[in-house]
Amino acid sequence: MNWWEPLISLASVLVAAVVGGLVVHRLPLRRESLVARRTQRVAFLLDAYRKRIDASERDILGDDMRSNVESALADIMLSGGQAEIDATERFQRNFVEGRGASLVPVIVALRSSVRNELGIEAVDLPDRFNFRLSLDSGQKATGRRDHRGRPKV
Repeated sequence: MNWWEPLISLASVLVAAVVGGLVVHRLPLRRESLVARRTQRVAFLLDAYRKRIDASERDILGDDMRSNVESALADIMLSGGQAEIDATERFQRNFVEGRGASLVPVIVALRSSVRNELGIEAVDLPDRFNFRLSLDSGQKATGRRDHRGRPKV
């Protein structure tokens, strides 16, 4: 047996230990980074969804609500997937061109993406997904009504 053979065995054990230690250290860091990124994306999308729901189907938007819609658009463009970005781009284009600009396609895309990220099964959005409460002159809570007195959806 040569004097260097035990050194080769020792060196290979040390290299394996260092490589194994690096792998064991890096894998949890990568997983934690992915989880943090996913959590942040879901938080952005949920916030954008809530802002869109709040602004949708309203007759008049106040300054704070307009600011919320603009903020939601920016959040979607930053962290949204292709479906959300496409729906937002269509909304913006229709709004600028003076065509009917509905937030519903953006809301549907956001809802679908958030449900997918959270691992919740896909369920169609009901037609009456946006219920608004208002107070009439008697301070009694009622659903919003249109100009004919019918419930507004």
